[in-house]
Amino acid sequence: MIKHYPMNVVLVVCNINLAYHRSGKSRLRWESTHREGLSSIASTLNKAGIQVSLMKVEAGFSEATFVTLFNKHFSNYDIVGFTINTVDLPEVWRLSYLVKQNHPDIITIGGGVHPTLSPEETIALPGLDVICRGEGEYALLELCDHLQAGKEPTGIAGLWFSRNGGVERNPVRPLIADLSTLPPPMRAIRTVYSYNERSVKDVAFFMGSRGCPYRCTYCCNDAIRSVFPDHSKYYRLKPVDGIISELRDHIERNPKTKFISFYDDVLMGNKKWFESFCERYRAEIDIGCFMTGRWELLTERTIPLLKKIRCYFILIGVEVGNEELRCKTLQRNQKTEMMMERADILRKNRVRYGLYTMVGLPTETLENALETVKLTVKLKGNLMISHHSIFFPFPGTPLSDLCKTQGFISDRTVDSYFDDTRLDMPAFSRAQVVWAHRRFTRFRLAYWLAFKLPKRLAALAERKLDRLWMTRGKRSGITP
Repeated sequence: MIKHYPMNVVLVVCNINLAYHRSGKSRLRWESTHREGLSSIASTLNKAGIQVSLMKVEAGFSEATFVTLFNKHFSNYDIVGFTINTVDLPEVWRLSYLVKQNHPDIITIGGGVHPTLSPEETIALPGLDVICRGEGEYALLELCDHLQAGKEPTGIAGLWFSRNGGVERNPVRPLIADLSTLPPPMRAIRTVYSYNERSVKDVAFFMGSRGCPYRCTYCCNDAIRSVFPDHSKYYRLKPVDGIISELRDHIERNPKTKFISFYDDVLMGNKKWFESFCERYRAEIDIGCFMTGRWELLTERTIPLLKKIRCYFILIGVEVGNEELRCKTLQRNQKTEMMMERADILRKNRVRYGLYTMVGLPTETLENALETVKLTVKLKGNLMISHHSIFFPFPGTPLSDLCKTQGFISDRTVDSYFDDTRLDMPAFSRAQVVWAHRRFTRFRLAYWLAFKLPKRLAALAERKLDRLWMTRGKRSGITP
């Protein structure tokens, strides 16, 4: 592992599924592959004089073509870093193994959600030499420092090393408490694509925070929080000056920018910070934007701020229509009545909003999934900007533990939250879950039309649609 010269690092985003959307007569491919963590790591390394590149690989990219592309651009590199979510694991297994087969002296490292929550499984991948648990900026910088100094890397907090048939397991580093100590995320990174990037509409993504203050049982955030020794500091905000400076710099380099997307888990988690941010954003940026939100944070005070900063739309989690499932099983503690009230305030302020929903939760039934369909119609979220997926049991989460206890988790490999379920449940079969996911939008539109009818006809149409959902769903034979 010992190196004696300036380091070259390539960070890899793989398993990219490009979404197609119609625009007039053409079909545009939208890319949402920006990783704030990778950009921050790249910036930290770049500041230390380390050359960093990025490689983006579409899902299912052929092995021969990957090797050719990699050899052309990165054969003389020292470190290859893979960002790994749980659904990316099969692709990382495949691509990291190819790198080591063809370039055994290159050091391969995996970081992100899955190595943090399932380190033993990840370090066992034959193509990985190192994994990073937790935040990677200073762990990877220290690794590079060791290698450049000609020292065998050992004892580096946050990193596990696979060597000589064993594993060196080092403790997780403390959280980076003050985000202002980090350089701004690096956006102008030399990037090699496995696809024609000119045919893809890239979206500008930004984050003003890290972590999440909530503890939903299905989300990996709570499990990640517990990994850190100082977990009470998990939710952190950048200084308002810092995020405004990032935005201003991006717009100066890209003057045609017409839209900004914030993909924080919770950007509105601190009211004082959010009010200050909105004032500065309106005065200095004033470009339409998108963000996510939570119902309890959307109030008579905060919703007008969304209007003020030209928030074109906001995505809000409903997740499931059944209140007991939502409040007790998911621990979201959001009553349906409160959600309806906040939706009314959004419409009064003319803020468009879409809804996050999912099917296939443990203990959920086909009837519960229908409740979700109907609640989304009653909440009147915009159908075109909503987001519907299939539940995925992230390792380390309470809901994943429940699935294991109940024996629901199958051996199936699932590489997308939109195609299949990993669960096999007696009360809500795999075929029914997939059917409910695929028919969700169609039935949502049907109920929307039904509820527009006069009261008696609407009730009749609703009963017929209820029967249709249940009969078709129960005899569903769809397999992914």
